[in-house]
Amino acid sequence: MPERGEPETLPDDATLEDLEIARFQAALLEILHLGLPAAETHARLSAHPDAALFSEWVASFDLRAIEVASVITRKFGARTPTQ
Repeated sequence: MPERGEPETLPDDATLEDLEIARFQAALLEILHLGLPAAETHARLSAHPDAALFSEWVASFDLRAIEVASVITRKFGARTPTQ
């Protein structure tokens, strides 16, 4: 499971909600980039601490949509040199 990390950039006036969303987005992209089967991707995201606030939404994810999101993330997602 990816480690929890701080988002690279947030505006100076970012709220706690902004930070939580940014952490969730980072976890989502990191997990999608692994290229795992959709069910395992869904399980990892569901178990990730940064997805806790979004658990009802994550639970509603369709496995086929996760497959597509993973392919798109791996094809077009850019990773920073520190990752």
